[in-house]
Amino acid sequence: MRRNSIYRIDIAIWAVAVAGYVVTYKLWEWSWAELFWDFDIYVRAVTDAVLGANPYRRGAGLPFLYHPVVLYAFIWLDRL
Repeated sequence: MRRNSIYRIDIAIWAVAVAGYVVTYKLWEWSWAELFWDFDIYVRAVTDAVLGANPYRRGAGLPFLYHPVVLYAFIWLDRL
């Protein structure tokens, strides 16, 4: 019985290791532009909010549609 449980733990460790390798490889293979394709929307919204403009305005390409709490979190991250 003990040998069977050790075998299952070995399989679980190998599965986690392979999954971690695949995720790491995919993230390494992608460029940041593909991963954050809408990054310019966030930058524009934070810049507008800091400068006192409306970050939810419509005439600036794709709109910023997230909740204001998300916007405040982005502003906080920008200040870091």
